[in-house]
Amino acid sequence: MFSRRLLGAGGAVALALVLASCAWSSEPMSDYTPLTKSTFARAVSEASSSFTSVHTHASVNGGAFVVDADFDYRGEGAAQMSVTSPNNTGAPAVLRLIGTDTYLQIPAQASKDGTVKWAKLPPNTTDEQTGYSPKDLAEQYKSQAVSVDYLGPSTVDGQTLYKYAVVLPLTAEQTSLVVLRGAATEGEKLTVTEHIYLNDKNVLQRIVIPGSQPLDPMETDFSKWNAPLSITAPSEKDLVNSGQGQ
Repeated sequence: MFSRRLLGAGGAVALALVLASCAWSSEPMSDYTPLTKSTFARAVSEASSSFTSVHTHASVNGGAFVVDADFDYRGEGAAQMSVTSPNNTGAPAVLRLIGTDTYLQIPAQASKDGTVKWAKLPPNTTDEQTGYSPKDLAEQYKSQAVSVDYLGPSTVDGQTLYKYAVVLPLTAEQTSLVVLRGAATEGEKLTVTEHIYLNDKNVLQRIVIPGSQPLDPMETDFSKWNAPLSITAPSEKDLVNSGQGQ
């Protein structure tokens, strides 16, 4: 990524010593091939093309909110996510998504009969939500990425990962939220830089949105790729608004 011009004999000697130390070292050299803007999307997609599920753990705004989610993208797709906050001692907010249907869990202590219930929310009609399936991610990077830069290897939880900086435009929904907060003006074209970490097989491991950007800082870890999942819609007896045309 960065190049340096070695001037004079001193620079040449230094370079020779560096190369020699690499040759003499017993440590194995990495054979990872960095991706480019033209190869990034396809590589990420193909690396997990046979996977059907993933677990994510996201810390938002320095841990102000924590979101744990499981995604099953077989068929119409399904997900369940739990949102907690250190400042809220109540039950976590739990959402379950089945296709375009969304259900909000009502904790036992808040339901009339003291059992866990679910409320079916109005159908989600937005077309700007991006999932975490390989197809979704690849399409986002392929169609929207302004730039993709390889930043080099990075050690995360004892594992060597490969770090990229990917610049993406904010969606209209994200931009509206930023404008409402007074951090931008209407019509302003905004982008966000995501730091994306892949393993040596190019399977997604982490996405970090650093601070000092239009969006709140967030760190999302990906694990349990392809783990068995069964996420289904709540039964009619567990719906508080069943039979109301929802």
